[in-house]
Amino acid sequence: MMPRSERKLNCQILSHGLELKLASAGADETASRHLLTAATWFEKNAQVDPTNAVEDRYLAALGYYLAGHYAQAYVLFRNANSLPHPHAAYSLLRQLFVKELPEIAADNAVILARREYTDSGITSDLTSGIIAEGDAVERALIASMYAAFGDVYAYVRSGDAARIDRALGLIDTCYRIASEAPFLHATAYPALLQGATAMLRELRDNSLWTRLDEMRCADRTGLLQRYIELAVRRSPPLVELWPSQVIAIPKINEGDSGSRPNFLVKMPTSAGKTNIAELSILRFLIDEFP
Repeated sequence: MMPRSERKLNCQILSHGLELKLASAGADETASRHLLTAATWFEKNAQVDPTNAVEDRYLAALGYYLAGHYAQAYVLFRNANSLPHPHAAYSLLRQLFVKELPEIAADNAVILARREYTDSGITSDLTSGIIAEGDAVERALIASMYAAFGDVYAYVRSGDAARIDRALGLIDTCYRIASEAPFLHATAYPALLQGATAMLRELRDNSLWTRLDEMRCADRTGLLQRYIELAVRRSPPLVELWPSQVIAIPKINEGDSGSRPNFLVKMPTSAGKTNIAELSILRFLIDEFP
């Protein structure tokens, strides 16, 4: 079994990687290196130490995803569906990554309708002594996180940037509260909220609404809008582009209508070539039917 000091060290490495990731405007090799180091450790530790195995798998998946290792992250997040969730934050992060959008919407409606997660319910239970201050803070954080992810769901369906910005604001508030609360600061809670912020930024920056904006400005028929709306309803939904697909967008948009150059896509299996082909066809249709 790994010593506790080693687990604490890798929690710090993960947190530092997240801080670097959030501070950078784009790719950060140092951040990726920290995230990958911590993710590898947490994945291995989950196999030998049952004490925190569930939490370690989630932290490993989070680190892999934000380091750009989507395949490893996907496997861990997908398999985590059969594991008990140590906290609602883990469940929400997993649902966001595997794009369980209807589940996010359904859970949001259920949680926020429960009395114990309303402001009045939390205040009443706290003043009457039913719950302690720490429990009240945690309830408020959970309610805020579900409200934020409700905004995320609305954003991927509508493209309303105000909704994703509000979600980021709510998660940032949760992070500051968790970081300052002594009974939460010693847990992985702050790191998870940092991870949620990083994941939401990735979603905002790489969403179809953002990455296809140049195409959308040229679309006079509403074809692109319809494509995005239908992509969200796929199983699994297509709501954002991978890094391997993002780099192809400038090539798809290169040139002018009727004179766009041909190009060759060379990528590994499951790297996103089909979606690049779809977007190329979409670009052609927008050009031909303005």
